[in-house]
Amino acid sequence: MSAHSAVPPAPRRRPLIRRLRPVDWVIAGVVMLLLVAIGVNSVKHTRSVHRDRANKALFFEWAASHGGRSNWSRPVIKQRSTLDTTCANHLLPNRAARPDYRICLYISRHGGPARIVKTERGPPRKVSVLENTGQAGPG
Repeated sequence: MSAHSAVPPAPRRRPLIRRLRPVDWVIAGVVMLLLVAIGVNSVKHTRSVHRDRANKALFFEWAASHGGRSNWSRPVIKQRSTLDTTCANHLLPNRAARPDYRICLYISRHGGPARIVKTERGPPRKVSVLENTGQAGPG
């Protein structure tokens, strides 16, 4: 007998797909499901961000023609199915005093480019800036 006949042949490797266990398939399925969910969510989020930016731009255009941007607080945007609302407080010239009123723009996105349907005036909302009373803190 020769030396070659005593050595067993090398085992053939099975393809990767046949080597996967059922648990591996479950993990792969969950990962695929997560990737699809992330993709769908990113599309929705991107559309929402673009819509918010368009609403802010429309508000700033309106504010430029109504006293300038510096006379208004940061706009708060709420997206709704019928009309988006963009609201901001009107600030007094000294900016240390509380705002005197709030304006809300109702923006329609149906049937063409975004446009302001109506404006509504109301009482001011709480501002995030601390009121300067000129007094020291407690204690």
